[in-house]
Parts: sequence; structure tokens; C-alpha cells
Amino acid sequence: MSVHSPIQAVAIDFAGTLTLPKERRRPTGPLVQQVLLQTFGLEVPESFAPCYDRSMWRWYEESLPDSFAELLAAVADDQGVRLPGMDAVVNAVWEATGDHPIDPAAAEAVRALHGAGLTCLLASNTCRPRAYRARTLTDAGLSFMIPVCSSDIGAAKPDVAFYDRVIELANVAPAAICFLGDNMHRDVVSPIHAGMAAAHVNTKRDAGSPPERMADGTLVLSRLSQLTVDLLQPRTR
Repeated sequence: MSVHSPIQAVAIDFAGTLTLPKERRRPTGPLVQQVLLQTFGLEVPESFAPCYDRSMWRWYEESLPDSFAELLAAVADDQGVRLPGMDAVVNAVWEATGDHPIDPAAAEAVRALHGAGLTCLLASNTCRPRAYRARTLTDAGLSFMIPVCSSDIGAAKPDVAFYDRVIELANVAPAAICFLGDNMHRDVVSPIHAGMAAAHVNTKRDAGSPPERMADGTLVLSRLSQLTVDLLQPRTR
């Protein structure tokens, strides 16, 4: 098995890990169209929303600082729509969209880690500005978490620069950090390559399945709410 230092910090993915399963809040084409009409009095063609929905993931998957503004600009240009000030539109859409709801049981597990003295970071690919995600954490009683957001730092998982930023903000050795998330490549394999420990939150498992370990000692959970300080520490033989 892999040998890691005692864990002193955790870096936790957001959507699909810290959030309620299958509950997402994303800015759809109809929502954007509604915001433009109700907030800015701007009517757009009926084809605007379908064009937006077809195009969204091309930019949304990037999750970089200007990705969402570039998406809106590209759709508006294609549809012959002149948008008002982009910053105002972006902020209005995010306010109308809200954020993915955090799982109360997962939040309780994170608070227990914090209470035990671990540094807790959020490690999130997101188009949302950092301030919105920070507000979501505060509303869930997780204001102590340090948000590491791709939209803020200009790099998204699995870019090595993202993991470098996590390590920098955790302010401990990489081997003393456990990275947790539901995506095997971005939240498990790449963090391990960056020198961290990792845990796979596999929500496809039955919710009642007990925590297990891979052959190298990597932790496998069915929900983040199963996480305890004891599970994070290195396994001994």
C-alpha cells in the first residue's frame, strides 16, 4: 500500500461530493432568457435558449475565469443579440441560478474534521465567481473552508496548477493532504500524481455500503458523510 504522512488537511470536491446527490443548479437557456427579459427588458429570439443549451458545455466544462462570459457572448453573437454590460448580466444570471445545495450530513462530517484540527479546503471546478461559492459555504455553516475555485485561480482540475494551488493554501506537505471527490481522474488519480493522498466518493455505490480501501490503501466512500478523522489516517499492517 502507499505510505502517507498523517493527514493534516482535506481538499473536498463540491458538486457530486459535498452536495446533495443529483440536485444541481445550473444556468439553463430558458433561465438566461428569463433574466434578460425580466432584469434588463431584453427580448431575444426563440432560438436563443436552444442555442445556449447546445453550446453551454463547450465553455462550462472549462470553468475558467471568463468561461461563462465567453459563452454568453458567443451565443449572443450567433443570435444577433446585443447584451447590456456583461458583468451585470453574469451577476444577474448567477443570482437567479443559485448554487447546488450542500448535503447537511456531508457538512456535518466536514465540521467534525475542522473541529479535530484539520485544515479544510474546497476544491472546485466552477464557472461561478469565488464569492458565490464562498457564500454557499457560509450559508451551510462551512465558512472555515478555504475555497479553491477554478474560476478564481485560472486553472481547473486536472491541470497541475490547480493542485499546486491546493497544496500552497493547505500549507502542509502534499502527502499530508487527502483529496476527496467523485471523479476518479480529477479527484483521485491526478491528486495522487501530485503527491497527495486521495479518497473516492463513489455515489454509485449503495448509500449503506461501508467504507473500503483500494489495494494501495486509497479510501472508497459511498457518501462524504461517512468520512471520519480515523478513516483519513494511514493504514498500518
